[in-house]
Amino acid sequence: MKNFLSHTLLILCCLLLSSNLRADDSKEKILMVVTNHAKMPNGQATGFWLSEVSHPWTRFTKAGFSVDFASPTGGNAPIDPRSKDLSDPDNKRFLESKGSLGALANTPAIKNLNADDYRAVFFAGGHGTMWDFPQAPGLSSLAGKIYSNMGVVAAVCHGPAALINIKLPDGSLLIKGKNSPLSLTPRKKL
Repeated sequence: MKNFLSHTLLILCCLLLSSNLRADDSKEKILMVVTNHAKMPNGQATGFWLSEVSHPWTRFTKAGFSVDFASPTGGNAPIDPRSKDLSDPDNKRFLESKGSLGALANTPAIKNLNADDYRAVFFAGGHGTMWDFPQAPGLSSLAGKIYSNMGVVAAVCHGPAALINIKLPDGSLLIKGKNSPLSLTPRKKL
């Protein structure tokens, strides 16, 4: 899993750089969207997967970008307790960084944000995304406008659940006619 995640992040960073997305541009913020969903149907705790936030956050901030967090409904964004691996240096750095946990405890709702403020939107993974990303109020218009403004729309692991309903300003689906590196595997037993 770590190799897959590292390769996915490497591809994402290459896409960001190849899209002329630089921190010294006039827009230097990346929006990272995380889930609000805290429980799976079987009652098991879930949320966003820590390394799917900490790894990109580390690379984005090292490249000079500021990262804002948001969620479908605003408020607390839970960390999946199974993902709290503190032997991972990026996880540890993220959890110890000033303001990161506070920002995740009080995220703004996506529908209240302005797409013109961001050069990219990144949808972090975690099982919770499957319940709240596809129909999140404002997600489609925000991500569609970022993309139409020559921004980057990216996701990792379960984060692509956000991509299925994103519409561009002309009403067409973002994913229509596009190839994707996503792989579909049989449903995991949770």
